[in-house]
This record gives sequence, structure tokens and C-alpha cells, in this order.
Amino acid sequence: MLRSEVVNFNRPKVVNLNRSEVVNFIGFSTLLEIPIYVPTDKKQIDKVAQEVDKVIALKETLSKAKTEGDKTFYQNQIMSIESSIDELIFDLYGINENEQITINTILKKL
Repeated sequence: MLRSEVVNFNRPKVVNLNRSEVVNFIGFSTLLEIPIYVPTDKKQIDKVAQEVDKVIALKETLSKAKTEGDKTFYQNQIMSIESSIDELIFDLYGINENEQITINTILKKL
């Protein structure tokens, strides 16, 4: 859930000087403000969990990939499943297609 683009949309960015990268930052008070939907349909919960498990397994496989072709393959698989997770989260929060486009457009500019 916290990886979701819906949540990342409002997270502030910080610079990690040790790794020379910009990362999302979420403080405790910000965490408490995130509207967390608790689905009552076990199928929804299971679907999100299954997709997250796939991403975790693929990231492990990616870390062991030897060739650039394999790395690209696993990265594409991960991006596809993460996109699927985002869609599931959009659905859970009732975010319509126009709102999804707006959120995704803004996120691409970040």
C-alpha cells in the first residue's frame, strides 16, 4: 500500500546524500493522515497481497539476474505488476479514470 502511486502522490521528497538519490519521505504525522481503506472483501485483500508477493519474488530474482536482457525482462515484469497494484488501489479508493490520468501525469513530472 505505501508503495502505491496514490500514496506517493502526496509524499514529500528528500535527498539521501549517502546514496546520491531523491527518495520519498514519510514522517509519522504524515503516515497518520493517509486515508487507509480497509477492504471488507477478502478477494480484494488476497488479490493485492498476491500481486505484492509477485513483485517481491521478482525483485529477488532481478537481484540475481546476470544478463542485461534478463534484468530488463524482470524490471518490465515488476513495472507491469506494480501498475496492476496501482490500478487495484485506485479501484479501492474509488478514483475514476480522469483522476487516475491526472495523478499519473503529475507523478511523471516528479
